[in-house]
Amino acid sequence: MRGAVLHAPGDVRLDTRDDPRIEHPTDAIIRLAATCVCGSDLWPYRGIEAVDGPVPMGHEYVGVIEEIGAEVTTEDYAKSSLKKYRPIAARNEDKKVFNGLL
Repeated sequence: MRGAVLHAPGDVRLDTRDDPRIEHPTDAIIRLAATCVCGSDLWPYRGIEAVDGPVPMGHEYVGVIEEIGAEVTTEDYAKSSLKKYRPIAARNEDKKVFNGLL
């Protein structure tokens, strides 16, 4: 897959990245429909904060769940359901995130 990656202040590249995979039984793989660059991505882009190696950008998104881990059992995480993610509550076990309440 391709993704926007910050390599240094002012240096954003569209890089080829590994396809996601389930690594933990609580993981989910989401096919993105839309994503955006967050304001927090702009501090290192502008050089105000340090860039610690290549860093993927755009951690707010909307997408469709493509695959779920073995411990994801609730209907709220059903395959093909549309979900949004906001990093303010970024824990894969936070039901409110996957229910679209945040």
